[in-house]
Amino acid sequence: MEVSGRWTLRTYAARALTGVLAVAAVVSVASGMRHAWTVGANDFQWSGAHLLGRGVDAYQVVIGGHLSQIALTQYPNYAPLLYVVLLPFGLLDLQAVTPVYSTATVLGLLGAAVLVGRTVGLRAWGLVAFLGLFGLAFPTWVVLASGQQAGPTLVVAVLGLWATRERWAGSALAVAVAKYSFAPLMLVPLLRRQWVTLAIVAGAHAAALVVFCMATGSSPVRTLVAPLHVASQTQARGAGDVITLSRLLGAPGALGMLLGAGALVLLGWFARSVLAEGDWVECLGVTSLISLVVFPHLYYDYCFLLPVLGCAVRRRGAARTLLLAVVLLCWYVVQIPGLWPYEYQVSGVTVTGLALLGALVVLVRVPVVAPADAVPAGERGRAAPRSAALPTAVGP
Repeated sequence: MEVSGRWTLRTYAARALTGVLAVAAVVSVASGMRHAWTVGANDFQWSGAHLLGRGVDAYQVVIGGHLSQIALTQYPNYAPLLYVVLLPFGLLDLQAVTPVYSTATVLGLLGAAVLVGRTVGLRAWGLVAFLGLFGLAFPTWVVLASGQQAGPTLVVAVLGLWATRERWAGSALAVAVAKYSFAPLMLVPLLRRQWVTLAIVAGAHAAALVVFCMATGSSPVRTLVAPLHVASQTQARGAGDVITLSRLLGAPGALGMLLGAGALVLLGWFARSVLAEGDWVECLGVTSLISLVVFPHLYYDYCFLLPVLGCAVRRRGAARTLLLAVVLLCWYVVQIPGLWPYEYQVSGVTVTGLALLGALVVLVRVPVVAPADAVPAGERGRAAPRSAALPTAVGP
């Protein structure tokens, strides 16, 4: 009876804390949406789509310094496909469409988080706690408050790796890699030789490039590299990546890009077994970490640690502790201005990068131990269940 009483008290305490976390997450999400509706979604890519609707090349507008045509700080540093997809939003008034876009982002992120949580075996209060941690994270708030494309990109990345049919996977991944720094997502279909998926991604971007160039009269070659030029002019340094670290150490830009490409190849080779055989949550976690380690990413892009949090549920002991520590560090410490004094410094970028690398090593080297009620990996997603031969977990 005494033991039962202690466990009951512990259960009630855990549920109370989970309830507090859930309420705090709802307040945070509502605050982010309110900021976007009242102050303005300064990173919502409406301007690029709006200018495309008028036959104007938004890339050249920014490169030429005509920033008065860009609403707030909505600099177009994505591939043309994104602006073709967002064209219906661009044809509407910014103030009218922002609440619609913000609400759709919240619903999409909620669905993506539920899908990840359910796949790793979370139910009831565990799933609520999982959603609460994600909803309360600072990157999530920034995504909603600024209308950042990282949120919708995460949603389509989840759908792309979860989808069982290659045509749907290719369509979603095409939108996801409209932000070039998330190109590591394509390592999954590449290593699995899913040529239909790769063809759909390439075809979608090629078709969007044709549409964009026909509408604006721009050169295809210049349009392909324009997002990189815009990013180099407008994007700040990243928080924990190879390219940013090389810049801080004084390396030329070309050398930094070369180091980044080398790191991408090396990390892809290191994680090849997971990318070729792991289930979709593991693959998304690995590719997200590779992207964050290699390419410059600001705080909002760290919402891509969502699948890493899901992967932590599948580990035990020190592996779970390390993954949780990395996620919580990046969500609640490193990315909050003023709380982390080493932002954009060699020490801060090095610490964050090493933490992300440590999480990547755990995902690759520590086997999955799924709870008994987890959704079997092979039932959802195009990935083979890497943990199929493993016994289910015993004990807490």
